[in-house]
Amino acid sequence: MDGDILAKSDPRQTLLEHTNSLLNVGMSIKNCIGDDILKVVPDEYRFVFFDLLDICVIFHDIGKSNVKFQDRIENNIKRKLEGEIDHNLLSLSFLKNYFELKPDFRSIKHIIYKTIAYHHNSYSHYLLDSCTFRDIQKAIVSDIIPNLNKLTNYLSFIDKRLSLNYSKSFIPDLDYEKELNYNFEGKGDKQLYILLKGFLHRLDHLASAGFTEDYYFDLDAEKIDDLLRDFISEKTGLERQNIVFKDFQDKTHANKDRDILSIAFTGSGKTVSDHRWSGRRKFYLVPTRVSAEAFYIDACKIYGKENVGILHGDSIIYMDRDIEDSISISFSESDYNLSRNLAKPYIISTIDQILTFLFRFSRYEKIIVSLIGSKVTIDELHLLDPYMFTIAIEVIKILKDFGINFHLMTATMPPLYKKHIIESGLKFIENESVVDSKGNLVQVCMKDEEIDCLEIIREIEQAESRHKKVLVVCNTIKKAKNVYDKLEEKGVKPLNLLHSLFTLHDRINKHSQIMDDQNNFGVWISTQMVEVALDIDFPIIFSELAPIENLIQRMGRCNRKNKYEIGLFYICGKTSTDKIYNSDICDSTYLILTKKKYKTKPLTNSDRLEMIQAVYDDKKVRGIVDKEFKEASETLKKLFSEEPYKAFYQLDPMIDLTNRRQAQELFRRSVLPIRVIPDTELGNLLELYRNACGYERKKKYIELLERTVPVPIYSRSKLAISMLKPFPIVRAKYNNMTGLDINVDNIL
Repeated sequence: MDGDILAKSDPRQTLLEHTNSLLNVGMSIKNCIGDDILKVVPDEYRFVFFDLLDICVIFHDIGKSNVKFQDRIENNIKRKLEGEIDHNLLSLSFLKNYFELKPDFRSIKHIIYKTIAYHHNSYSHYLLDSCTFRDIQKAIVSDIIPNLNKLTNYLSFIDKRLSLNYSKSFIPDLDYEKELNYNFEGKGDKQLYILLKGFLHRLDHLASAGFTEDYYFDLDAEKIDDLLRDFISEKTGLERQNIVFKDFQDKTHANKDRDILSIAFTGSGKTVSDHRWSGRRKFYLVPTRVSAEAFYIDACKIYGKENVGILHGDSIIYMDRDIEDSISISFSESDYNLSRNLAKPYIISTIDQILTFLFRFSRYEKIIVSLIGSKVTIDELHLLDPYMFTIAIEVIKILKDFGINFHLMTATMPPLYKKHIIESGLKFIENESVVDSKGNLVQVCMKDEEIDCLEIIREIEQAESRHKKVLVVCNTIKKAKNVYDKLEEKGVKPLNLLHSLFTLHDRINKHSQIMDDQNNFGVWISTQMVEVALDIDFPIIFSELAPIENLIQRMGRCNRKNKYEIGLFYICGKTSTDKIYNSDICDSTYLILTKKKYKTKPLTNSDRLEMIQAVYDDKKVRGIVDKEFKEASETLKKLFSEEPYKAFYQLDPMIDLTNRRQAQELFRRSVLPIRVIPDTELGNLLELYRNACGYERKKKYIELLERTVPVPIYSRSKLAISMLKPFPIVRAKYNNMTGLDINVDNIL
């Protein structure tokens, strides 16, 4: 009986059940965004695309019928058995008979062969593999043919589904190697391969996670406006009927099917503007994990938690695995968590989850197809350095070929950045908000002393006693902890610390606390985490010197809602003492800030915009930024031997250039952190996780994930880490007041 042929062990699923799951999810995607997909399919394949995708789905896992795989799945053995050939290679032996019965598709059969052949292990993997085609032929004879009697029902299913007499004349093909030797004819073939392989990955991922459909918004623009009014009313106390959208928010709404560049100052309402740039699915990309978590909280309030997903850190859009063959057997907890988030209609993500596909790691195609039918916003563009900005532009150029619209949002747009967009050939409707001549009034007070010196500590203490509410922003965790320790010695209460070395669970709680106007009295000490996304309002802020755009972001948290006559913003230090920021830009910032015209009056939004422009008009700063743009272009050309957009279509789409981790490190030009769980936070969760199974085990995985802390990989030598699964365990002091206790410099 065909029921004996299994495709998955956890949850247990037959080949026929698994295939039907993929076909059902595929139908839901076709019904929702089929027109969007067909618009980007090359003309010559447009009318047969969904037929070709069905073929890939129906045949992609049929090689799992082999004897060794069935033995392994029955006994839940993760690693391949000796002599076992990957099932995707064995699946190809079932295709010859189909193409003999369907001669119209013979000219593109090599694309189908390659889509199925590399849907698990990549082409690059097989170049290094010791497996020869002779081994594959032996496996077809010894492992496929003995189990053909168990495939009767599945072969009959193929007959019915494809309206063919496939099963009557089926003979396994022992000589399909030549089908993999055909090259792609041109750009159209390459695009078709990317689309088929990407959607095969997406359907497999969603179906394996237990989803019966892909989820999109069923909300019209009027309904979204109603949700936004509810959100704004709850947040501000304004009556719904008194909430009127601003002109630039109306312009975004009116151009919701166009590419837009919005330049809007902090606190001007550009996030609300973006919500009105609505679609059936939305990807909202931000530079930092902190921003993603903060925007996630607000998005859940607007759309409901069931409609909002978040991707960052370990939520990689398609993960590499150390044991590649194990994914054929069961669906991992990390994959379940990823699919749960990726199937939502509103997805918040750090930019590295999306833009890194440029570096072509295994299964990069899935990222591209996941965006089709969606709208993509890139927020806080001003926080991208020239290198990341250049990558973003190259990625946008590629994704425009797949019909995806973009909304770029930034507080400021230095001339060199705008010049780069223009030279790329991309066209955006510019939507610039009117800069309020007043805004949140802030008086800047310059202090030459470092932020953790005793004199500044005394001023912070005195300010807290006068204002009952003070924010201290440091450039590194080490400095933030130092300030915290000194204020704690003085008995300042309540005293709160916020940085990246807290568990996800504690960090979300702290976000809620700092954003609660009723409870956030006392002193809060943080890093640049508070610069973006967090809607907080303090009457007085002490900040270390940083580049002008960072300081302007921090000023946006001072007297944000104009509840006070004036906000006080202290800038401490004459120069940047850490290695976080460019010292020349910090020096230029200091010189602008010390000009008499900015020292003698409260700063308006207009003043702050003028200050940013003044810093970037500085000849030395212009030279630094221009040099960084040139170096970025040269670096990318060296990596790709060509401009990335051109290289994307010139290179064979089957060939990986990097793995996923390398891609992220190339993007951020730094080594990625690793996630660890402090042993004091573990409790009995690890035991519960190990004893659970199915979806209950996946839920326990998510609970463990919430107790992880991201630590720099170079700190491993200073920490006692046990490399356990699913996350390493670290033996280090941790508490929910100060976070993980590690002594490493220059962590943000």
